[in-house]
Amino acid sequence: MYLFLYCEWLDSDLVKRYVPHAKFETKVTLADYKVAFTSFHEDGSDVIKNGGCHLESAPGNLLYGVLYEVSEDDVALIDRLTRVEFGSYTKKYIEVNGENGKTYQTVSHSIKNPTSKSSPSTEYMDHMIKGAREFGFPKAYIQQLEELR
Repeated sequence: MYLFLYCEWLDSDLVKRYVPHAKFETKVTLADYKVAFTSFHEDGSDVIKNGGCHLESAPGNLLYGVLYEVSEDDVALIDRLTRVEFGSYTKKYIEVNGENGKTYQTVSHSIKNPTSKSSPSTEYMDHMIKGAREFGFPKAYIQQLEELR
C-alpha cells in the first residue's frame, strides 16, 4: 500500500519516528491541488480546532509530495494519530504521479470538516520546509511554503 505525504510529514524524521518500517518510494506530484491550512471541527462537535493541513482543489496547480510503501498497520497508526475515528481527518484515495514516470494509487489524509482558513504553526511549517528541501522540491515551491510561515 502506498501513502502520499504532503504536509509536516514531508520531514522524513517524523516518518522514521512514527512509522519506522515505511519505505520511501519516490517523490510525487498531484495535479490540480494545493496545500491549504484550515480550522476544523470533529464529527458531532462544534468546537473549532486550529490549523490543520488540507488538500484543496486548485485547477492548474501542482502539489509536491513524497510516497512511502507502508503496511495496513502503518496506515491504521496514522489514522489514530490524525484522529480519523473522531472526524478530524479522513482518508483520501488519490492517484499521484511519481518522478520515476509511474502512476500510483495512494491513501492520504486530509481534514474532514474544514471551516475556515487558518495559519499553521512555525514548527509545522519548519517540518514541511525541511522535508521539501530534503527531497529537492523546486525552489519556487519551497519559497511558496516559506511565505506561509
